[in-house]
Amino acid sequence: MAALTGDPVAAVRRRLDLAVGGFLALREGGLREFHAAAHRLKRELLDDRRARRRDGPLAAALTTGRRLERLRAGDLSYLRHGEVSRRERPERPLFGMCGLLHPCTGPALPTRSPRGPAESYPVPPTKETS
Repeated sequence: MAALTGDPVAAVRRRLDLAVGGFLALREGGLREFHAAAHRLKRELLDDRRARRRDGPLAAALTTGRRLERLRAGDLSYLRHGEVSRRERPERPLFGMCGLLHPCTGPALPTRSPRGPAESYPVPPTKETS
């Protein structure tokens, strides 16, 4: 039922209604069966999810821990490698998990550079080295 067919806005609304209806049914009973069925359907993805967690949020948390220890020791050197970037706002609404997402109207938030962790950034020249 998650496929979007026909009129996109009507399809998103239908998917939202189905998701809310399914949630209400689960809340009334059947949650254990739902969890068991979800596990059967998706257990082959667990190794991939473990790798994503290890290489994504866990790696970021460990990096943060190392940086905090460096700051505690008075080492501020990694702060020289920060940068600001910007993600372009979409021009039209996009389909999300539970409905139609509209472009934000506020200022764009800085996002992480696609180059990777700050440790891999080249050291920018300083006045002393340029």
